[in-house]
Order: sequence, then structure tokens, then C-alpha cells
Amino acid sequence: MPEQRERNGKLVAFVIAWFSLTFIAFFFDMPVENWFSHGAGEKIFHPLLTFVDYMGQYPIHMLVIAILVSCFKSRRMIYEYTVLMLVSMILCTILKYSIGRARPRLGLGHFYFSPLTFNHAGMNAFPSGDAPASMALAMLLGIYFPRGRWFFLLLGIWASLGRVAAESHYLSDVVFGGGLGVLCVIVGHALLTRAFGNEVSAGKTQVTGKGPAIIDSFR
Repeated sequence: MPEQRERNGKLVAFVIAWFSLTFIAFFFDMPVENWFSHGAGEKIFHPLLTFVDYMGQYPIHMLVIAILVSCFKSRRMIYEYTVLMLVSMILCTILKYSIGRARPRLGLGHFYFSPLTFNHAGMNAFPSGDAPASMALAMLLGIYFPRGRWFFLLLGIWASLGRVAAESHYLSDVVFGGGLGVLCVIVGHALLTRAFGNEVSAGKTQVTGKGPAIIDSFR
């Protein structure tokens, strides 16, 4: 029970930090958006940050599943990957259309909201859809291939910020979205590990090494 309370405490701390960073990001939404629209932000960082936007695109998941099948032949791992990615995307989609925040390109400002607007593609900015996809993908790859965990996290953050550079989202959109993806993996992986153990296949294959530290602390 003490270990469970410690894990719950860490989870609460993460959620508080996540919401706090999102709140702080709101104050930087317009300055960051304006910076990416002019000067060095547009000419240099726009192409640099949008270079890895494939991390948030759907086709990459077919490639990842193919790699997992060839490397591990693990039903548990493929099931976990598929379910957690779908959960993060579904939750994000529900929030996007329920909140109805205007995208930067509409020029309505970062505090313009029209909840439950389903017939306008520009009213679904918060949270970013690519950010939870990128961060959930990065976290899961960090679990399955622990030697590259920090590289995967870097790619996830990079791809998320690319949505700001592309002027498709405000900074707070991707901060909240990225946190959502991380939270889905933390909670989902912990629940599946508790239910099915650490084995990732019906055979002898196991995930070796340590995953991201934030994952290890919730196991």
C-alpha cells in the first residue's frame, strides 16, 4: 500500500505539473505564434521543427506495428500499442470538438472558443491531435526500445512543437496535448502491466532494460 500511495502521489504531481504548464503556456500563445509568423521563426525554425511531423501522422503506426511484430512477435505489445494509441486519439478528438478553440490561422485570437462546433475544421485547436499521438508514440517506443528512449522523447517534443511552427496550433494546444499522450501511456501501461505482468509475449520475450524514468516510477 505505501508503494501504491507513492505511485498515486507521483501521478497527481504529474497532472498538477501538466495543467500548470498548460496554464503558463496560455500567456505565451500569441508571442510564440507571432514569432513563428515573422523573421527567424518563420525562415529558420519553421522548416526545422516541421521536419519530423511524421511522428503525429497515422501511416507511421503501420510501420511501428510491423517492427514490433518482426522484433518481438508479441501479442501483448501489439495490443498495448494499438489500444493506448487509439485511446489517446479518441480522448483528444472528444476534447477538441467539445472545447472548440479557434486555430491560429483563423486570426480570431487565442481566447476564442466555440464549444461543440462540429462543422468547422478551424474550431478544433485545443488540444493538438498530433501532440498526444507524437508523445504517446515516443513513450511507447521508449518502453519497447529503452536504449533510444531519450531520442524518442526528443522526437516527440520536436514533432509537437512543429505544429506550433506550422501555425496550426498555439503553444498551449501542444503542451496540453503532449501531456495527454504521456498520461495515457503512463496509466495504460501501468494497468496492463498490473493485469498481465511484464511479459510481452506468450513466449520468453520480455522488454529488457528500463523505460523512461517517468514510466518506471508508476509501475
